[in-house]
Amino acid sequence: LVIYQEQIMQAMQLIGKFNLIEADDIRKALGKKDMDKMESYKERFLEGAVSQNCDKYEAISIWNKLESFASYGFNKSHAACYAHIGYHCQWLKYNHPLEFWSVALNFSSQEEIAQRIAEMHAVSEVKVLLPDINQSTSVFEANKEENVVYWSIGSIKQIGEKTLESIMKQRENSGKFFSFDDFYGRIEKKSVNKRHITNLILSGCFDKVEKITSPANRLVLLKKFLCDICGEDLPEEYADSNNNRKDYFWILK
Repeated sequence: LVIYQEQIMQAMQLIGKFNLIEADDIRKALGKKDMDKMESYKERFLEGAVSQNCDKYEAISIWNKLESFASYGFNKSHAACYAHIGYHCQWLKYNHPLEFWSVALNFSSQEEIAQRIAEMHAVSEVKVLLPDINQSTSVFEANKEENVVYWSIGSIKQIGEKTLESIMKQRENSGKFFSFDDFYGRIEKKSVNKRHITNLILSGCFDKVEKITSPANRLVLLKKFLCDICGEDLPEEYADSNNNRKDYFWILK
């Protein structure tokens, strides 16, 4: 049985009479699944095998086995490392799920996040919560007391580094925000504008401090902000009670 790429190299060297450099080139072709390049070595391999009194049909059988291995072959050094990493990650996932998942989410691409959260909810009691104005930071933030991971404020659409830094600085210097009015009175308006605040509201950042219990109820706070504070009308897309964006997950990157 051919298990590792190194065995391909050994077969090429000992049976096909290739030198080690050539054997490594063949290994690279295997790794890239370059079957055309593999085929170019076939006749030479068979000639080398036959020259050492190997039956030609047996040599062809060996070659077919090596060639079929190219579709899934792996090298032993990587396999050993991945086995160690896999074991350690599984141990952390089981014994320290909060820490494991918060790190996993922070190193996930945008495409991977949904899959990670689905797996996390399936195998652990850790939950991911929407951004919170008093808990969230620039990354997915683990909260040990609550056994949850808070979505980052920086992941909210249009919330850039400058805006996030302004919010974090105000929270660190003057303490947590106890209401939306407290937040609005303390933040620097040049760094946190109307669009930023609108998206903070819709993403759920003020749900806890304002005791908002459903996504639809965020419109009450948004209306207070836009109509009472900014003196504007509520945009039609939010005023329409039948709009299909009531969960507002689209506001997260």
